[in-house]
Amino acid sequence: MNTLLDPSTQNAKQTATIELCLFAPYNEIVELLGSWNDFAPTPMTLGEDGWWRAQVSVPDGEHQYRYRVKSTSYFCLNEMVEVFDPYALSVTRGKDQDSILVVKNGQRQWVDYEWKHDANPLPANGELVMY
Repeated sequence: MNTLLDPSTQNAKQTATIELCLFAPYNEIVELLGSWNDFAPTPMTLGEDGWWRAQVSVPDGEHQYRYRVKSTSYFCLNEMVEVFDPYALSVTRGKDQDSILVVKNGQRQWVDYEWKHDANPLPANGELVMY
């Protein structure tokens, strides 16, 4: 069968390997929870720079994720708490506050905005008006 004409291969979702990181140098345990694997905990590795990292395979689409950390805060010392990614560009509303990750064509999408009018020259700096 010709795979170019096979409809099952024409809309196949791609998968991207994404590295997710959390700066938490004083925590002992950090896990990644994501909708791409039904929020099963993925252990993260602490680097010498204080960043916890995990590389995960994520299919195209919009996904939710959060981190589970063993707290060092006095008000919940040694408890496992779930937190959103402080560097996420978008977070869900509600009790769980998950971070949102978008993968499109096998690539992580930071911003889904198509810039326009880049070909139009700007006036000279002295002629610009800032509000």
